[in-house]
Amino acid sequence: MNICYCFDRNYYDLTMISANSVKEHNPDANFYFFTNDVTSWQYAKLKEIGRVIEYKKELLSDFTKDLCGYKHVSIACFVRLLIPKYLPDLNRAIYLDCDTVCQGSLKDFYNTDFENNYIIGCQGIDVSKRQAKELGIDFYINSGVLLFNIPLMNENKYFDYIKSNWRGCLGLPQVFSADETIINYVFHKKIKLISEKYNYCYNRKYTDREVPPDKVIIWHVTGADKRNIEKCLNMIKP
Repeated sequence: MNICYCFDRNYYDLTMISANSVKEHNPDANFYFFTNDVTSWQYAKLKEIGRVIEYKKELLSDFTKDLCGYKHVSIACFVRLLIPKYLPDLNRAIYLDCDTVCQGSLKDFYNTDFENNYIIGCQGIDVSKRQAKELGIDFYINSGVLLFNIPLMNENKYFDYIKSNWRGCLGLPQVFSADETIINYVFHKKIKLISEKYNYCYNRKYTDREVPPDKVIIWHVTGADKRNIEKCLNMIKP
C-alpha cells in the first residue's frame, strides 16, 4: 500500500501524526514524502519511515496561492499534482492531506476498481454542491484524500493535460480552493466517487450524507485552524 504526503516544514508535525495513524491500522503501508522544505533532523526522521522526494519547484511555477483567498495555501498544496509523474513505477497510490487522521484499514479503498478512471475520491461537504454547479460538473470532490491510477494517468500524459486546460476555471467568480478546483475542473469526467467515510471532514455539514463517527475511516480536519486535530484524536481513542 503506497501512501503519499506533500508538505513543508510548517506541517511536519501534522504529517507525522497522520502517518503514524495510518501505520497503526495499515502496517504494510509504504510512505512517500514530497517536500523541499524541512530541517535536517526532520529529513532524517522522515527517511526512517519512508522515502523523501525532493520535487522540482519549477514544474509548478504556473500555480500560485493567489488562485484562492486562503492565506494558509502554499505551493505545497499543488505538489499532489506531481505524484503520478514522480512515481511512474507504482500502479496506484493514496494521497493524504497532512491534517488527516486514520482510524481503520484502507485496504478496501486502496483496492477499489478504477473502472478506467484516473482518480477515486470523496464528495465534499455541503458547499461542494455549489462548487460543482459553478464549475458545471456533476459533483465536486475534496482533494484531501485521493487514490491515483498512476499507469493510466501517465499513459495519457495527465500533467500536460492539466497545464493545457486548467486556466478555464480562472474565469469563474470565485476559485474556492486552488489545487482542488483544478483537479475537479480538469478531470471531472475521470473521477470515481467512493464513500465519504474515507475523507470525512471534522465538524462540517453533510446534509443527508452523514457518516457515524464509528464508521469513519479517515477524519479530515479542514481549515486553517489545526487545533481541532487534538480534539479529533481524543474523540477516536478507544
